[in-house]
Amino acid sequence: MRKINDLLKILLFVLVFTAVACSKSEKQPPKPYVDPDVPGYAAPELTGKLAFISRSAFGSFDTQLLLFDFSTNSLSNLVGTQDAFLPSEPAFSSDGRYLVCEGRPKEGGNPDLYLIDFTLNTEPTNITNSTDRDEHPSFAPDGNSILYTRNGKITLHSLVGQPEQEFDCGFAEAHAPVFTPNGKSILFYAVEAETATTHDLYMYDLESKECKKVVARAFVDDWAARPATDSVFYFTGWFSALDQRLQVFRGYTKGFVYDRLPLNAHLANYRDVCVLDADYVLIASDRNAGMGGYDLYIAKIQTGDVWNLNDYFPKLNKDMDELSPVYVNP
Repeated sequence: MRKINDLLKILLFVLVFTAVACSKSEKQPPKPYVDPDVPGYAAPELTGKLAFISRSAFGSFDTQLLLFDFSTNSLSNLVGTQDAFLPSEPAFSSDGRYLVCEGRPKEGGNPDLYLIDFTLNTEPTNITNSTDRDEHPSFAPDGNSILYTRNGKITLHSLVGQPEQEFDCGFAEAHAPVFTPNGKSILFYAVEAETATTHDLYMYDLESKECKKVVARAFVDDWAARPATDSVFYFTGWFSALDQRLQVFRGYTKGFVYDRLPLNAHLANYRDVCVLDADYVLIASDRNAGMGGYDLYIAKIQTGDVWNLNDYFPKLNKDMDELSPVYVNP
């Protein structure tokens, strides 16, 4: 009988030990902002607002446009499953008053642009409301107009009653136009010819009406330029023609000079750059430390240090794809 009791005690000990070991092997809470063992390894303080897309897959009806306020640690739903359109590509005005996004009807059809005015606390308003294909919105530096593409043509939509303006950049299909900070040029991506299969990056000068190529890597897709200054921008592109992992690069408006940022890790995808300042960017990545497919991170440009945004708010990244981060701190 004593041997049986001893055996039962040993079996109970093994079961308890196994349960404890398994619980420790699960995903641990995010590391704190500051690592005391690594001098200078600290995530920056953020006090503005972050908008981003959350979805299980492209085109899924669970797509949401979420807003996180770092000053109050609050997460809210701007566009969700109750709305009649699927949001994508959000953009803030520089003063934080407006947020615009592309919205594709759930029942099918071409996308329109939807505007939220935070000063009026309004619901998203369809500001193009046409049968055309209205895509890729971004704000002009003064916040009074929105740059986008209508059926592939770069177009400027005024919020103060001015007529729409179309820019002829020489391409049948331009994508993701964005102003440089001085408002004198527009960066966008396009396919150079009908026979081409990959995109290059271009800059259109509003004064000279000339368009020049600023990034052209043979047989490589590059897109979505995000300016940091009038001469420097960041963009997403393939690692190489034979390796289509998405990576983040820095480009220069003088053209044909670029470098791959150290934040890019091996065997991971990085996309959707949002420039915070001269030192930091927000990115979406499927790196192993994430919660779902793509999660949001903040990265130091020069060193490649990366922090999961769950370090700021534990429920920000979930088991969905978090994409297209935009940030404003007026």
